[in-house]
Amino acid sequence: MSFETSIEFIKPIEGGYSNNPNDPGGETNFGISKRSYPNLDIKNLTWEQAKAIYKRDFWDKMHCSELPESVAHLVLDFGINSGPVASIKILQKALNTLGSSLVVDGAIGPRTISAVASQSTKDICDEMLSARIMFYANLIVKNPKMLEDLVGWLNRVEKDRKFIKGSC
Repeated sequence: MSFETSIEFIKPIEGGYSNNPNDPGGETNFGISKRSYPNLDIKNLTWEQAKAIYKRDFWDKMHCSELPESVAHLVLDFGINSGPVASIKILQKALNTLGSSLVVDGAIGPRTISAVASQSTKDICDEMLSARIMFYANLIVKNPKMLEDLVGWLNRVEKDRKFIKGSC
């Protein structure tokens, strides 16, 4: 599963322009938020510009090309949804649950990549998907206004589960 395959799967999930006052990211387009990119014209962002951001600031920075395909997709998708640091922390926590002893710092490096290689891809994916559900629950506890997003987040987890099923 390449960057192109993952990003085309993610595109309809992220959708287009929105400006929901309950969204901490503020104005967003294709999942790119004004909060994260304050100097970007979010309303007029094109899909090609969004893809370039996803490739540079997510796929490349999170070393997705060094991960098994299904793990790379989950890291990318959750990184886009909740931020790269949160995504890598979910990966590191999943690896620790499976027996690794990583510092959960949200930075991916040789130790995290090596830990991924030493574990079952299916087990990593299962742990990551479960951890995402807990992450979302914790967000709602901290900010009850985000409850309106829960069904969408859970649907996203289920879509990811089905998407990667054949590659785990």
